[in-house]
Amino acid sequence: MMKIKLENFELKIITASEYEAYFVLIDNNRKRLKTYFPKTVGAVKDLEQAKAYLKKICQKNIDKEIYPFGVYRNNNLVGWISIKNMDWRIPKGELGYYIDESNQGQGIISEGVQAIVKYAFEDLKVEKLFIRTGLDNVGSQKIALKNGFKKEGVLRSEFRIDNGELVDTNYFGLLRREFNN
Repeated sequence: MMKIKLENFELKIITASEYEAYFVLIDNNRKRLKTYFPKTVGAVKDLEQAKAYLKKICQKNIDKEIYPFGVYRNNNLVGWISIKNMDWRIPKGELGYYIDESNQGQGIISEGVQAIVKYAFEDLKVEKLFIRTGLDNVGSQKIALKNGFKKEGVLRSEFRIDNGELVDTNYFGLLRREFNN
């Protein structure tokens, strides 16, 4: 199992058996995650759905379509960082992340993203990583910029949020040749 140990927390590929902890993470943060993670929130409405969702995610990990890292602090699941939407022809992938509200603002996701970027470039050998953020998601934009991503532009009507509205997104990219570990 892939693990990355950091000073105050660790990242590891989540397993399907962790569905109860995953459900709690989503359920405790449902209101704040629903806008930009509508598929996840919609797919994890109870324990059985959480179990099925993680089983599907774990299969996609086996198929190298997603790399789903749980963020663990004191052995508790407190967040999620994934490399998703893999395009192995380039190769490139998108980073997605969220953290439990009680752990927000402590630099955990920013430090975790740094470790996942290193893993993606050095171990997976991707050439590009990208992050899409809502125009109003300043915290996520700060994480992208702090980790060396460059704003490449605004993609118009790029994402459908929870209420069905299409919204513009900021697009940030980082190339392997720009990465300084």
